[in-house]
Amino acid sequence: MTMTAVRLPLIAVCFALLGSGALLAHSGATGIVKERMDAMKAIGKAMKSLDGMAKGKIAYDGATVKAASETIQQHADAVDRLFPDTKHSRTSHVTEAAPAIWADKPAFLALAQKMADAAARLETVSTHTQLPEHLKALGATCKQCHEKFRTKKN
Repeated sequence: MTMTAVRLPLIAVCFALLGSGALLAHSGATGIVKERMDAMKAIGKAMKSLDGMAKGKIAYDGATVKAASETIQQHADAVDRLFPDTKHSRTSHVTEAAPAIWADKPAFLALAQKMADAAARLETVSTHTQLPEHLKALGATCKQCHEKFRTKKN
């Protein structure tokens, strides 16, 4: 199995986790819950903007990589503010935030930092052949966070 064959399923899982049900999930969201859902949607959009380059389907574009990196870092840096320990933040009928976020906030914030660091490393990429490895590392942070800190709504 090629390295690309191993990486691309992980990237696809990240896209699915970020994008699945996003439109339905946003229905009725207000305040900080809507703000964080919008942030996660922006991260997913940034990740998708890199997918074609990582697969070699479109030409490498450093400006797109930089913009995606900056978007992801910006939202990762806001994670603590986006998940306050308030009743609305914890119990909104549309939130997918798991109680583990507040039970283990240091681990949650550490994963957000890991995501920001992985996004920052994207800016060191200079060709599309280097992108899959970096995108895989970034996608792994998404997957880890969603597995532990996200409660999927039906």
